[in-house]
Amino acid sequence: MGRVCDFDELRSGLSDYDSIGVEMPTADSWQGNLEILADAIPNHSVLIGYSMGARLALGTAMLANHKSIGLIFISGNPGLESESSCKQRWQVDQQWAQRLELEDKASFLQDWYEQTVFSHTPNSIRSDEVNRKLTYDSDAWPKVMRVNSLAKQPNYWPEIKNLNIPVLAVAGEDDEKYARIAIRFTERSQSPLSRAMIFSGCGHIVHHEQPEKLSDSIRDFLSCLR
Repeated sequence: MGRVCDFDELRSGLSDYDSIGVEMPTADSWQGNLEILADAIPNHSVLIGYSMGARLALGTAMLANHKSIGLIFISGNPGLESESSCKQRWQVDQQWAQRLELEDKASFLQDWYEQTVFSHTPNSIRSDEVNRKLTYDSDAWPKVMRVNSLAKQPNYWPEIKNLNIPVLAVAGEDDEKYARIAIRFTERSQSPLSRAMIFSGCGHIVHHEQPEKLSDSIRDFLSCLR
């Protein structure tokens, strides 16, 4: 449901670096979306993504490893590791997509940001997310949710060791599940430059909750890639 402008604050903190914002593709398959992104990025790119965007960045790095020199993985999950987890997730995502098709956008967004994953995100940040997304065109959201459901994506956990690029995995300390994922991700990475950054006093939406700290961490990471 995000747009490139959601990252304006983060990008302003990294204004001395060239950056390209890529809107969410709307292909009919996960692989199709990755191919669109792989074509869009120039050589020697560092890919940055948040949540679903983090998984898209990871998949793109896997597909276009000749183009990417680093990955910044914010509040993401490399994949589900059991069939039962996939079935459960697919049912949940189907329900959300159906609600998008049947309900008004305001009700959907209010409930979306009441999910447990956002429970440690300040109310002001969640309200900002709702108000901003109310202004976005939501026609493609149900399709995007179904096509890109984590249940329908590859499980990238076994492939992380083959990524061969440095990774900065970021999560908020209060977002305990994703903090554990970030640490596990970098433990599986084969690059000595990979690291996990766990921000204290921070929930799931790191780039809005602590944008200055995130841009500083990204800057430090990028300086190691030169």
